[in-house]
Amino acid sequence: MAGDEEGLQALLDRGPLSSDGFAAAIAAVSTIVLLALYRGYRDLHRPFMELVRDIVTAALWSVLLTMAALYLYIPSRGVSRAAAVIAGVLGAVLLCLWRIPFARSARQAFYQHQVALVSSDPKGWRARLTGYISIRHALTPGVFLEAPPATDRVILAPDVPIEYRERIVAWALRNQVDLFVVPNTYEILLASGRLTQVRDIPLMTVYRLALPIELRAVKRALDLAGALLLALMFFPVLLIVPLLIWLEDRGPVFYRQRRVGRDGRIFELIKFRTMVPDAEKYTGPVWASVNDPRVTRIGKWLRATRLDELPQLFNVLRGDMSLVGPRPERPEMVTEFAARNPLFRAREALKPGITGLAQVFGPYDLDPDSKLTYDLLYIARWGIMLDLMVLLWTIPVMLFPQALGRSLGRTAAYFAKRWGVHPKYNLDR
Repeated sequence: MAGDEEGLQALLDRGPLSSDGFAAAIAAVSTIVLLALYRGYRDLHRPFMELVRDIVTAALWSVLLTMAALYLYIPSRGVSRAAAVIAGVLGAVLLCLWRIPFARSARQAFYQHQVALVSSDPKGWRARLTGYISIRHALTPGVFLEAPPATDRVILAPDVPIEYRERIVAWALRNQVDLFVVPNTYEILLASGRLTQVRDIPLMTVYRLALPIELRAVKRALDLAGALLLALMFFPVLLIVPLLIWLEDRGPVFYRQRRVGRDGRIFELIKFRTMVPDAEKYTGPVWASVNDPRVTRIGKWLRATRLDELPQLFNVLRGDMSLVGPRPERPEMVTEFAARNPLFRAREALKPGITGLAQVFGPYDLDPDSKLTYDLLYIARWGIMLDLMVLLWTIPVMLFPQALGRSLGRTAAYFAKRWGVHPKYNLDR
């Protein structure tokens, strides 16, 4: 064995291939093989975050394999761990810079999806559809004759009755068509459950949504650290924005309002004022809209960038709110929505947040039912990584509010695929 090692070392020393070249060859081959194992060369429809995750994983394993090969076969060659880590990071960055534009160009050139919608009403859908299938024909043998022959994706709207869904799912499986189901609130809770069995009876267990005390402590610690850090980062904004608000109409800078927190507790929420003073004097509590005439000029910009929510960092420090969670609603709104949908109060299982899935994936005036869908999805799948990802997703929403749908749609699809549910706004718009 020693002779073999000496022979390999001698070959590397006097041949055109140095030990550095030997390491580079191992890194290149292992990266290609690992990317192939992670479907890097086969699936061009993968969301952005999934592609980045697999590229980083492949680069990490490539670095480890290269270091192991150098250590085992050329022990006299020193292995610099810092150099290996730098090489892995640079390799992952360069692969992402190349693979992501390549995958996007290839999708546009060769892989255009043909999407059909199964619904009672196609109006209001923001996906680009090539066909529409009415549920009125769902019980007839030719149910899908209205869809184009090349249809490879079908969206199942939440208004499709349960008795029709079995036929549609069976058709999709038989014809190898990808099926996207827009879940209702009940289905989201069911998707987060666990399959159990009592004798020969399968059961789906839906657990309580409230976090155990140890996880609440972890989330609280992250909230405190994050709120202090964000307050320092946005300190100049917290000084400039009040001045701009005051200069526009000489009115109050902050707006305080009663909101419903965890377990139904009422607290006072703080925001930068975005409407004219006494905006609800004659209208009373109303739902926000895009072209609300009561919104000031600076208020439109604050709403578009979500900067009007910054003072709520003090609500987080005070313990009323969290950085990430369902948005707190007014008591009057909660009473109205809960009368329509009893599951609306399930949002109160966690502290309300400054940002959340609904704020990242939906427009400012997202309707209450769609907000509830995102809120329950977040609560049912809460995790530290999800909180961190939502905070990161909030940055492009603040910087590029007009590009919201297209920039984040595929990222949402990644989590929809991972969780087994598909939010309404994870489609190209």
